Amino acid sequence: MITLTALVGCSGMPPPFSSIDPIPEKKYGEFGLILNYDLGDENFEIQKTRTCSYLGRKRIPTGSYINQWESIFKDGGPTGKGILLKSLDEDNNLYYYLNTCQTLMTRKDIDSSRDAFLSSIKGRTYTFSRIRSEELFSKYKIKIKSFSENEITPDAPK
Repeated sequence: MITLTALVGCSGMPPPFSSIDPIPEKKYGEFGLILNYDLGDENFEIQKTRTCSYLGRKRIPTGSYINQWESIFKDGGPTGKGILLKSLDEDNNLYYYLNTCQTLMTRKDIDSSRDAFLSSIKGRTYTFSRIRSEELFSKYKIKIKSFSENEITPDAPK
């Protein structure tokens, strides 16, 4: 005799069609950002306005749904990997990581103290490595002095 036991809800997976991210109340936001850093003996200050637009929901392999966002700089181009700090060579770049739109649009306590990361391309493989501030300075002579990102949304559609 063969006995089969069905375990329902014990797989560690969320039930089908559940949500990891709640649907946001706000669907559009504009954020002014200022990054001040030293590269060697030079000081740089980057000021940009970034927009976050809600695109809808995406189902992930676990069966749950996450929110999808588009993040672009108002002066053109996607925010992509973040703010380029230094191009090391054709395949390696250092970026300052930006908060995700999901974080910006749903949280009040925005973290403004993050590390940078190294983006490498080898053939068709992309890798991202976190670079702590100590290594960023000792190895690449970059010192992040300050970063702020604050909502400046005018009356925008919701």
